[in-house]
This record gives sequence, structure tokens and C-alpha cells, in this order.
Amino acid sequence: MIYKDLPIEKELTSLKGKTIFITGFQKNCGKTTFLNLILKLNPELKKGYFSIGIDGERQDSIFKTIKPSLYSRKGDIVVIDSQLDKCDAGLKILDTKENGKIIIAEVVKDGYVEITSPAGNYRISEIVDSMKLYNCELILIDGAFDRFTQITSIKDSNFYYVSRVSPENINSVAEKISLIYSMSKIPVIKENSSVFDKMNEDFFFNGDSVFIKGAVSDLKLKKISEMKKVFIQDFTKVFIDYNRWNNLINEKKVFFSATSKLLGFVINLYNISKENFEKRLKDKEILKYLVYNPYEY
Repeated sequence: MIYKDLPIEKELTSLKGKTIFITGFQKNCGKTTFLNLILKLNPELKKGYFSIGIDGERQDSIFKTIKPSLYSRKGDIVVIDSQLDKCDAGLKILDTKENGKIIIAEVVKDGYVEITSPAGNYRISEIVDSMKLYNCELILIDGAFDRFTQITSIKDSNFYYVSRVSPENINSVAEKISLIYSMSKIPVIKENSSVFDKMNEDFFFNGDSVFIKGAVSDLKLKKISEMKKVFIQDFTKVFIDYNRWNNLINEKKVFFSATSKLLGFVINLYNISKENFEKRLKDKEILKYLVYNPYEY
């Protein structure tokens, strides 16, 4: 099957060498289903994967609904907790972290696994580095529903953004996706990261330029109305809506010091047509980034 202007096989089998976050702001929006699809479409690659939060479990820990099982294949490298009976895949323990609380293991027999997460954001890069040492050619991080800020914790990372679209949230999802796409086009000056590292206050003013550390809110933006250039740490620090963001980039030159490459938007439609959803997007270039209904595969 071909998606609109985007053959899924070409898009999702050209991932060798990438570290990819699969994220979204909703619970049960289809992240694990999409991860399963990537695993299925890349059987020849040595893959490593883990979670931010708990994913792969049979029953959702919050809503108690049955979740898609995460199917692992021989040769995969996974991060699981110490309760090995949660997995029916055959596993070989390679390493332990956090005093044995989590395990890095190689799958030696195909089966289901419940992947888990490191305790802190700083450990995400540690796990990724370990997977590279085990020669993983594709590293996948299944993001919990309330975690978006970790995406830029890995240098040169990539991400897919997954959304469940229904009549109740169609406008808010379209606006969120429009915002993320717009932010993905902002220029990045990596050298500026050293400026933010030295800042102790929310603002650093330099002529007609301002550096904003931490969250970018309406309140902070009201304090920089005279500035012509605005430097922000990265797109995960932006906490304003699309209209406010659009006004900002039209009024001023905006730059990030770090970013993560947008690979696509994974859209799971429920009682909504593609046409009804697409007409709400602010930029029609977004259509090239849409991947619809991976559960069909």
C-alpha cells in the first residue's frame, strides 16, 4: 500500500544508522504499534530499543486497557527490568544498570518483551552508547505519553510524532503538528549551546539579541518585545500555541542551539477522514511527512 506521496516501505526501511525517538503527547495514541511496524520492516538490521516510561506491557498501567505486545526478534538488543518472567522471548543478559534494576539483553529466541526505561534523562545517552557498543544499526526509543523534552538529549537524534485523531481532538492535534513542523524549520546554531550553559538567569541580552533559557512562555516573551533576534535552547522548550509562535517568527529572527530531525507524523485516524484532518493543517508541506494508520500493517 502507498501512503499519499510517501511509500511506507521506502520511508521506514531507510533508517540504518539512526537513533529515533517515537513520541506523542497522548496516552494510547499508537506509539508501540508503530515501533512494532518499524521492527517488522527492518529484519536485516541489528536493532536496539528501550522505553522512556514503561511500554510493551500487556495491560496499560493507567487505563488498564490491553496494549499491543512488543515482538522482539533474534539478535535484537533490549532494555528490560529485572523481572524476566514478564518476557517470553529467550534472552541473554549482556549488562546491568542501576544496581541491577534494569538489564541490557540480547534476544536469542523470538518472543514478546516488556521494555523499560533508565531512571533519569542523563542515562538515556548512556543506554544509547551501550547499544552502539553492541553494534546496533538502528536504535529506537519508545516515548511515554508525557515525555517530549528528552528528544534533544541525544546528539543528531531523529523523531516520529504519533497522534490519535478523533472528532474530539482534531483541531488541537492539527495545531500541535503544525507547530512542530514550523519549529523543525528553524535555523540551528550549535555553538550557542555554550552560552546557555553559562547562564544563571532566564535572559541574556546582547544588543538587539536575547537568549532565553528554559521554558519559553507568553510571560517571558512579553519581556523581550524590543528584541529583534531570539535564541532558544531547543524546540522542546517552546510552551506557546501555534498562533503565538507564528507571530514570534514573523516579528523576529528565531534560532535554536540544538534540535532533532523530524522524520514524520504518524496519524491514527478514528472516525475522521484524511481530507477532514489535512485541511486543518497550517502548512500543506506537512502532507509529505504524514504516515497514516500503521496498525493496518
